[in-house]
Amino acid sequence: MDSVAKEQLEGVEEPKCLEDAVPVDRMSLVEAWSALSLREENIVDLLLYKSGGLEVFARVFISTECFLLVYVIAKSCGEGSGGLLKLSAEAPEVSRVSIRGDCVEAMVPPTPEGRVGSFLDKLGLRGDLRITAYRIPGEGGL
Repeated sequence: MDSVAKEQLEGVEEPKCLEDAVPVDRMSLVEAWSALSLREENIVDLLLYKSGGLEVFARVFISTECFLLVYVIAKSCGEGSGGLLKLSAEAPEVSRVSIRGDCVEAMVPPTPEGRVGSFLDKLGLRGDLRITAYRIPGEGGL
């Protein structure tokens, strides 16, 4: 495990497989695993939702058995970022908020159990989410 991966996992008490913490479409999970399990990078962001200026990613560590969830990240830029900032300030699930320019990112760790699901409910995201893209953190783009 490289130093970046260790740093990302340091704050996670008991890493959970993505599918144990986030309601994710099984077929998209299998497709993402097939595409990413043999890559050199250990940490990737999986895009779970994108609409109306809101993006929701799962930052995961690629283990030998599953995608270990490090954080769920909600990102909003422009006019919609105020709503996410307000929600982040009021939601006890959010552990970290970053503001860059006109973008707000809220990060939610997977523990304690139910934390991620509660935050997704507050965003109005229910049911299975679909992995539609991935990015390497720090490289931008999808």
